[in-house]
Amino acid sequence: KATNIDSNYFIAYNNKFSFLGLQKPNNTDKILETLKSLNKLRPEYPDFYLYIGIIYIKKNDTGVSQKYLSNAITQYDKFLDTMHKSNAAYELLELNKAFSLILLGQEVKGHDILKQAYDSQIDTFYKQKMAPFLYKTRKEIIDSLSLE
Repeated sequence: KATNIDSNYFIAYNNKFSFLGLQKPNNTDKILETLKSLNKLRPEYPDFYLYIGIIYIKKNDTGVSQKYLSNAITQYDKFLDTMHKSNAAYELLELNKAFSLILLGQEVKGHDILKQAYDSQIDTFYKQKMAPFLYKTRKEIIDSLSLE
């Protein structure tokens, strides 16, 4: 209801996105609509492009998914170019960029970033969680993504 009252109310859309993600089964169309609103309100946030791209991959709309994934990479680069590597968010943004690259079909570039992040990590728990993704193909990653 809050988004109907104020179509620029970012926090309400963000809360709606979280809520919709918890509902089973997911209403992919509502999630996509909400993500597009979030993306419109915060076009500099790369994760929204990534999430929208994933939904379009799952909907088998390659052209649109590529557009959103390319925009995600552009936005990740803008953040990463201005951020020091010691920033806690740097690695997460870099990993999301790597997944965006893999999903876009640039698997070698994406896997190179994942491998560098893995090799530079000293936390063994984190490395253990990262390891399964180091060599997953684009198809394996897509197949593991669930919108249900």
